[in-house]
Amino acid sequence: MAVELVSAVALRSWFAVLSAQEKEKNDLIDNILKTVEAYESQIRYLKLEVDHEKNSRITFQEKLETLTRQKVGLENTLAQNAFVVVLVDGDGAIFQDDLLARPKEGANEASRRIVQAVKESLRDDPLEQEDITILVRIFANLNDLGKTLHLSNIIPQRTDLITFAEHLTTSRGEFDFINVGPGKENADSKMRKMLDHFYRNVQCKKIFFAGCHDNGYLHDLQQYTNNAHDDAHRIVLVETTPAQPSFRSLLPFPIVRFDNVFRSTSLRLGDSLPSPGCAGHSPPRPIPVSPVDEEPTSPASIIEQTTSPRNASPSTEPPEITNPTTGPASSMVMSGNGGKSVRYSLTYATAGGSENHHNISLKTDTSKTARSIEYNRNSQRLDPPNKRPQDLAVWESYHDKLARVQEGSQRRGFCNWEYLAGGCTRRSTCRMEHDAVLDERELLVQRYKARTGVCLTGPSCSEWDCFFSHHCPFENCPRPNCKFDVHLDESEREVWERWTEGKSAPDILRGA
Repeated sequence: MAVELVSAVALRSWFAVLSAQEKEKNDLIDNILKTVEAYESQIRYLKLEVDHEKNSRITFQEKLETLTRQKVGLENTLAQNAFVVVLVDGDGAIFQDDLLARPKEGANEASRRIVQAVKESLRDDPLEQEDITILVRIFANLNDLGKTLHLSNIIPQRTDLITFAEHLTTSRGEFDFINVGPGKENADSKMRKMLDHFYRNVQCKKIFFAGCHDNGYLHDLQQYTNNAHDDAHRIVLVETTPAQPSFRSLLPFPIVRFDNVFRSTSLRLGDSLPSPGCAGHSPPRPIPVSPVDEEPTSPASIIEQTTSPRNASPSTEPPEITNPTTGPASSMVMSGNGGKSVRYSLTYATAGGSENHHNISLKTDTSKTARSIEYNRNSQRLDPPNKRPQDLAVWESYHDKLARVQEGSQRRGFCNWEYLAGGCTRRSTCRMEHDAVLDERELLVQRYKARTGVCLTGPSCSEWDCFFSHHCPFENCPRPNCKFDVHLDESEREVWERWTEGKSAPDILRGA
């Protein structure tokens, strides 16, 4: 059988085909090897990453365990040293009469009652525990407060209050009754500083704040309402005399009462002594403690209001007076009839620092005409008619200025104290306008608007420059839900006595 020979051309062609296939195979193998090398390199990198993460995780776990142990230790330390604090503005929160009348025994009893009241308030609180530490800080002007208590026939001697304070301080190591000296703002300043100090102390679990008698604390307390979940349970307001309404409406904090510790009624000077020139007619009037009301044109704003009493009742022994050139009580002037006006803010404490028959006023009296206040037979303050200004152009200019004040700012309106009472003492924190210029006619509008507001002190108010109303202006009030609590009939609107600035006793008119 003959073999067919393949030509060289055909063989060369086959060789070329096989060579091409071999090249493709080699290229494929080369690509496979490169891919394997790349994967191996990535595997080595990932392995290093895994090892690094593993080491990091172990390190972090060790740190976490260390921090957890430290946290537990700190929590145990804080729990062991946790405490609550009671801050008391002693110039306005006055201890019960029966406690003050027995300085030594009463102080020890007051100490026991405070602890009992605090633990009673903590009964349903997680903090409730038998050995919880209770710190108490009481701030007051002992000298002037002692004089007031003596004039009120609560303590036999003025120095009894100092004895009471000393024994209260020594009754427990955690109690301090601190004499802040003369000046209304001294106690207030201490209260604000201590509130901030203890609020920042994480070991202080609760703060009992006894200052609801003074709206001046509202601005300070409001800054702690940003985190209501945290703060609403840390701060507890303690009500003594009835709390100002703004404490209930503007603050989220709970309010409690220590009725067996503090007085719930205002002090009255000389309850057992007749008022001069009144033949026993006029009953003793309570001394208000720095009442504050809301701006009637803007109920949400709070403005501090200070007071000046008209009738410090006489005493058989003239009270001592601290040097009027020291502290806020720095100005004493003679009036035309020989009486004196001592100019400083009044609290229960500072009221005792003035001589008998002084008219105490915050502002310098630049008016030539003596100011006066009239009362009816029930010793209720009578307001003059509140007439609405009729000039529409004045109302328009007033509202134009008000709109400019409120535009682009947080100012809520014109400050009554600045425009109607000679100056605002809290300009740095007051939310109202102080710098705009109002002419005399626009001031009449401001005064009319202010008179639509209710004075928190009520008909016993003795502030010479009070710009609020003390009773409903309508004799037969047509409003079913009138905001005024006091409504006077025709006979109750008769003037029985008129107190005039500079006089030591009222003019008795008896309905004239």
